[in-house]
Amino acid sequence: MTDVLGRLRKANRLNWDLVLDLTRELDQWQTYSSPREARAYIRERYDEDRWADQPYYPILIVEKDTLEPVCKPMAGRWQMSFASSRGYGSLTLQHDVVEMLRRRVVQAQQHIIVYFISDLDPSGLDLQRAWEKALVNFNAPVRFERVGLTLEQVEALDNPLLRQGIEVKPSDSRSERYIAQYGERCWEADILPAATIQQTLDAHISDWLDVKAWRRRDHEIERNRKLL
Repeated sequence: MTDVLGRLRKANRLNWDLVLDLTRELDQWQTYSSPREARAYIRERYDEDRWADQPYYPILIVEKDTLEPVCKPMAGRWQMSFASSRGYGSLTLQHDVVEMLRRRVVQAQQHIIVYFISDLDPSGLDLQRAWEKALVNFNAPVRFERVGLTLEQVEALDNPLLRQGIEVKPSDSRSERYIAQYGERCWEADILPAATIQQTLDAHISDWLDVKAWRRRDHEIERNRKLL
């Protein structure tokens, strides 16, 4: 597959931007042609805490890096913290998330909502359990909301091939409990359309967002941006 994609791109038959390589990245220094350009750059990116006056503080956690190109911009649209779990791997990541949320609760006295996306399979559901366990001793109000992948979202897919999913591996030690609840098929979260994820997140946040406070903060930030 790698060889075929390489040949197609070199022959200009496939756009280079259509293939993502999440393991390699080119780092370049940010430079400016003038102080005016630097100020314009800073002014465009200037922001403040938009959640300061809200009752909740949200964070979006996804199971794997393949979901990051789709989900991270959605989190950014709401100025929402984002983490790619990459499976069970990192106690450091769980610790960093807990410490960040603890500081948030102490400073702003907010409740925490964790929006979670993972495969609908034994491992994906167990990963959510692992994250919930990691936050069980958080000593602050935390609510988990699974925004994907759900069986209802699978059933709503237009493509019948995607709805079929794949067979659950009997060798998975967690398969028995999964099969009892969902049957013998499972699905990867990557089949979920980006529009569905965005609509689901927007709907969840809209249920509790203080719109007046959000707009007030937006006006304050825009006023301060113009001072730069």
